Amino acid sequence: LNDKAREEFSQAVQSVPVLSKYLSPLDIDRVVDAIQLVYTEPGTHIVRKGDHGDVMYFIKEGQVKCENIGPNRDGHLMLGAGSHFGERALILDEPRAADVVAV
Repeated sequence: LNDKAREEFSQAVQSVPVLSKYLSPLDIDRVVDAIQLVYTEPGTHIVRKGDHGDVMYFIKEGQVKCENIGPNRDGHLMLGAGSHFGERALILDEPRAADVVAV
């Protein structure tokens, strides 16, 4: 990664309260080193509710629609650039809490 990308990714990681609160600067650098860019086409399911989650996602550009949120599966939410999702499944080892689809 070039310096500009590293700084952008570092800021994204630090924007997640649970990560910035508990990770040291060295740990944040390790997370930044592990970031991989993933490009998706509209309509692509990124995660499915109930699946095991071992990664979280930062949205660099575009939007995703989170659907089937909550026990009644009636919640939905749009997320765009600068947002993130998937940290609960990663940190708490919980199943995914929603379906997330690229828009």
